[in-house]
Amino acid sequence: VKIWGERKSSPLFTLTPHDGQPVNSVTFLVAPQRPDHVVLLTA
Repeated sequence: VKIWGERKSSPLFTLTPHDGQPVNSVTFLVAPQRPDHVVLLTA
């Protein structure tokens, strides 16, 4: 999973979940009362 910033030519960082197995779906979850906490959910 590569996370890109706006208008950047290279990713900000790369995550390798599931021991390197392919990831088909990614979403970010944020709690309204804690916007500084973000959860990355992969499947």
